[in-house]
Amino acid sequence: MTNPTTVGNTAAAAASASIYDKLGLSSSAAATRTPKKELGSQDFLSLMLTQLKYQDPNSPMDPDKMAQQFSDMSMVTGMTEMKKAVDDLKTSMVSNQALQAAGLVGHKVLVATDQANLQPDGTVEGQLALSGSATDLTLNITDANGALVRQIKLGSQPAGVASFQWDGKATDG
Repeated sequence: MTNPTTVGNTAAAAASASIYDKLGLSSSAAATRTPKKELGSQDFLSLMLTQLKYQDPNSPMDPDKMAQQFSDMSMVTGMTEMKKAVDDLKTSMVSNQALQAAGLVGHKVLVATDQANLQPDGTVEGQLALSGSATDLTLNITDANGALVRQIKLGSQPAGVASFQWDGKATDG
């Protein structure tokens, strides 16, 4: 006795498999395809043309809606380009600031602060900005706890900038 076997339509199965392959729906095509993270203007135009191609001739797409979609895509493209331009400008500015800072290495700079650190040679140089003239200007130098370390008498000073230098020593030497 022989076992019954079912003979299928292999030509139809092969044809349907090739259609799936052509559409990129086969498992091998799906495994090699990498999904996009975002759609671009080419994708938008492809979708729009596909939509026009398959629209119902008795009920065509509203031209106002199509114009709105084109306008929306143009706006998104413009905003994307503007973001890229701003990012490029930011990168350029950071690079420019680094170059400017590199040019200051080895030079003295003036920083607005109410604190100073003694240099290795034990001195501090600075300037005071005076909004008006002073007849008896005194600079008080205090420690981290606010205790008076030294007073430096700068005397009479005109409005503007008054320079000073401290040798790092306390009043008692």
